[in-house]
Amino acid sequence: MNVTIKNLPKSQIALTISVAPEQQQPHLVLAAKQISEQSNFPGFRPGLAPYDVVAARVGDMKILETALEAIVRETFVEAVRSHQLHTVGTPEISIEKMAPQNELVFQAIVSVVPTVKLPDVSKISIAVKNEPVSDSEIDRMVADLQKMHAEAVEISDAADASSRVTVDMDLFDGAVPLEGGQARGHIVEMNEPYYIPGFTEKLLGTRAGDELSFELPFPKDHYQKMYAGKNIGFTVGVKKIERRVLPEVTEEFAKKLGVASIAELRENIARNLADEHKRKAEEVADIELLKTVVEKTEFGELPENLIAAERQKLMQDLMHSLQRHNISPDQYLTDMKKTPEELEAGFTDQAIERAKMGLVTHTFATEHSIDASKAELEEELNAIKEAYKNNEDAIKRLHAPEVQESILNSLRNRKVMEWMREKMIRS
Repeated sequence: MNVTIKNLPKSQIALTISVAPEQQQPHLVLAAKQISEQSNFPGFRPGLAPYDVVAARVGDMKILETALEAIVRETFVEAVRSHQLHTVGTPEISIEKMAPQNELVFQAIVSVVPTVKLPDVSKISIAVKNEPVSDSEIDRMVADLQKMHAEAVEISDAADASSRVTVDMDLFDGAVPLEGGQARGHIVEMNEPYYIPGFTEKLLGTRAGDELSFELPFPKDHYQKMYAGKNIGFTVGVKKIERRVLPEVTEEFAKKLGVASIAELRENIARNLADEHKRKAEEVADIELLKTVVEKTEFGELPENLIAAERQKLMQDLMHSLQRHNISPDQYLTDMKKTPEELEAGFTDQAIERAKMGLVTHTFATEHSIDASKAELEEELNAIKEAYKNNEDAIKRLHAPEVQESILNSLRNRKVMEWMREKMIRS
């Protein structure tokens, strides 16, 4: 195999790779076997037709085309490793010469890690700004516990903003009942936001036995697009009005929560809040640390595909977030008055910052020989397998080299952050 390298702008290089026929041969044999498994060759069981028989039937070019991806992948990786290149992203492959029993020549244009000059870590010091727990925070947590253990008591009074109202209701599009738009014994907490704006206001002042009819517009981002933003008719029968009665904060209340006294309850809450404060303060310090190091690091020209990959990740994160909140991506784009391309382009500054953070952790790992061991990878894989033990597809994916490389990279980044905290963060 011969390799020539040409430097290109924007931290890219072009590799021209020539693969001799003898290096192609093992892949051609496997390709012929694959073809014989997928096609019918009279007199031979699937996968057992000899190479010459397969070649005579489908042609040498068909075998070479089937083997091409494997040949390119193996020789590209070999070229990168032998020349100690640190590449990022997926290469752009173009075939320059391809004929059976001849040298295969292809070009791979790939981005390489730009030059990164790290700052002197001894001159960087980030403080963990851990706020003390206040009495008012503890009071709020106690109040939340009261609400969680409140009892609902039926009353004859009219519903107000603190009531719990039980209703039967039917929804209509004109005179046509909505599919799935019937609810019996439906509970509405008047002091909580309702998914249809204006609904709780219609119940204010009602009493058990009241019957209501009204129209309200469905939210514009409603998951049923045919009804989103449309006026929908409601018929509502009020079945019950309740008031939530909070328990008194007494020793008995504390015992119901598994502690001996109110003092012990407040101490437990204080400890939990202190742990939460510490975790959040450390997260803030980690972000400040990375941003400070990035600001003080000198970078070569960043490859465009590295920035594009980070933009795509940010876009995917946004789409997943919308899905979790039952928000239609199309409606979101309409509200933002942007095309998908314009929305993704708006992530460029964030993408550049994330790319630089990745380059910083990669460079620290390289310069300080920080890596994850095979044992640590195996431990992480076992933990993931345990978490997804009922998902066979997820467990199968763990065997893929690219998945294991991604997990190994996450472990490496975690260890780099631990090293950086030790050197640059003070409590």
